[in-house]
Amino acid sequence: MNAPDTGPTTRDRILNAAERLFAQRGYYGVTIRQITREAGVDVALASYYFGPKADLFRAVLERRAEELHGAILASIDAVEKRAGDRPPGVESLIRAFAQPSIDRLVRGGEGWRDYIHMMAGLYSSQQSEFLVAMNDMYTPAMRRVMELIRLSIPTASERSVTLSFYMLLTAVISIYSETVGLERLSNGTIHPTDFDAILDHLAPFFAAGFHRMASV
Repeated sequence: MNAPDTGPTTRDRILNAAERLFAQRGYYGVTIRQITREAGVDVALASYYFGPKADLFRAVLERRAEELHGAILASIDAVEKRAGDRPPGVESLIRAFAQPSIDRLVRGGEGWRDYIHMMAGLYSSQQSEFLVAMNDMYTPAMRRVMELIRLSIPTASERSVTLSFYMLLTAVISIYSETVGLERLSNGTIHPTDFDAILDHLAPFFAAGFHRMASV
């Protein structure tokens, strides 16, 4: 009796290949034919399962979004619970927001690394249609962090928190992309995958910024 086939389905093979190539080359640098060749399937199957390339790209974005977004919300909830009756500290909120993605980037395997690199590339590219879709998937977690930061810093205006959070988000996305800029700037003493050290610096740095700019 033959053992059951437990390998990835055709649909998953297409998604895996698309995720890998979109992470490496961006949306416009990849064709459906290249994706199906990478997946080892007939080109017609991509259209059968997903339709046009834009819909395939959205499917890749959505596939891991629920898990990652849920993990970020759970991380924020844990920080809030530990704080008890007091608002959680800004530094702990920054860590709670960034850590779930870093955990998957470091320990989630090749697929998660491709997914997070793809998101970082999309954010940097400013491809408005897909960027809006991605932001919608993660907006509840981002708004939750900003809401708690405002509770932690009662003097902070909504404008100030929004601007500071936008700058934080830009920095976090840069970390997720694992660019060589940090390594070059530090003459090789800091590697872009030194995530623990980077987060240890980023969290208090931006926490101080939120407090310093609270009245702006």
